[in-house]
Amino acid sequence: WVKRHVNVQLFINGVTIASLGLMAGVLVDLSNDALVDPFTVVIAACSLSALLITKLNTTWLISAGVLIGVANYFV
Repeated sequence: WVKRHVNVQLFINGVTIASLGLMAGVLVDLSNDALVDPFTVVIAACSLSALLITKLNTTWLISAGVLIGVANYFV
């Protein structure tokens, strides 16, 4: 149905682009609040590289981040 209606396709494309822009803006805003010291920047960089290189499940990255954060709090 959607493939036959060009106006609907254009609307969906516009909504998709707008949502990607919104997510990018939120990403910048959250990174300013979350990356407050060198330790968190290193954790974020290591997580991003592990995610991109190994295609690791994000559940493992979150679990590792929690353990590293707790260990950092008590040390």
